Amino acid sequence: MRYVVMFLALFALFFSQSSLEAQDSLTVERMVICKQIVDREPEGAATAFPDTLSRVYCFTHIKGAKQEIQIKHRWYWGDSLMAEVTLPVRSVSWRTWSSKNLWKGWRGNWRVEVVGPDGAVLRETKFAIEKSE
Repeated sequence: MRYVVMFLALFALFFSQSSLEAQDSLTVERMVICKQIVDREPEGAATAFPDTLSRVYCFTHIKGAKQEIQIKHRWYWGDSLMAEVTLPVRSVSWRTWSSKNLWKGWRGNWRVEVVGPDGAVLRETKFAIEKSE
């Protein structure tokens, strides 16, 4: 019985250490807010968009995952969390994105956080929705 307990403890230590190492090496190579994604690449990247646009995308290129993990995109309008999207990262270099539908009245400052598996914010980008002329 003692050997089984020792084996389980070593097994848990190995996998928890492996998970931490996978998280420590994560980087956000690219992060942009854009109008659309075409062939897995962002198009129409900007830091300000007109309020006539009905949707924007957050594109991220994640590097360094040593195993399959999940990240999150947290969309904020001002200080209000408007959406949280869980996304898989399935290789050492992985492009992924989420989108946010916009209502005409949602003008102002926005930001998106990329959150790693351990809950740490890996990167953040800001953009604005402005009244169209």
